[in-house]
Parts: sequence; structure tokens; C-alpha cells
Amino acid sequence: MARPLTAKRVLKARKVPGRYADGTVPGLYLQVTTPQTRTTRGAASWVLRFERGGVERMAGIGPLSVVSLAEARSRARAMRLGLLDGVDSFVGAPCVSDDRQAARGRGRCHLRVEVH
Repeated sequence: MARPLTAKRVLKARKVPGRYADGTVPGLYLQVTTPQTRTTRGAASWVLRFERGGVERMAGIGPLSVVSLAEARSRARAMRLGLLDGVDSFVGAPCVSDDRQAARGRGRCHLRVEVH
């Protein structure tokens, strides 16, 4: 497992594009798309990598400028618990599938729940 990210490692990672794993929460990554320079802030965000039905998926947690490392870890843990309970993390809805789709690993979420 990767070493846990620290505030210092996050600042250093912002200078080079890539995906940086946090060793604390499985699947939590800092994704840097545009590097930070002296004149620009760069673009970086937190993502959670997980598999659903044998397919790799990425769920956005939020931009680094808004979501701190501690908050990203907290949200990633909550999303992981939701996945264990069968909740689709993108829409907050339970995943429902018929037997044929489940046998192929292609269950789809049919129910949308809006959270206010």
C-alpha cells in the first residue's frame, strides 16, 4: 500500500501531473491535471477509484482548493461504506438489477433519489 499523503506531499505533488494514492483510504487519489507554477494555481482534485460489476469507475470527491485532505478521507470512507451497502455513489441510489444482468455483472441503478 502507498504511503499516506501529508500536507507537504500534497504541495509537492501539485507540481507534477499524475495520480497520487493516499495510503490511508483504499482507492483515494489526488489527481493533478494541470501543474502548479509561479503564475498559475494548477488543477487538482480528489477522486475515489472503485470497481462496480467488474468495471473500474472513478467518483469525484471535489477540488483540492475546496476539499482538504482530512475531508477527502472522510468522504472517501463514507463512499466506501455506501458501496458496501449497495448504494451507487454517483446518485445516492440503491443499485437494482434483474437476475440475468446480475449473473453477467451488469447490474444498473434504476432508482434515483434526490438528497436535499
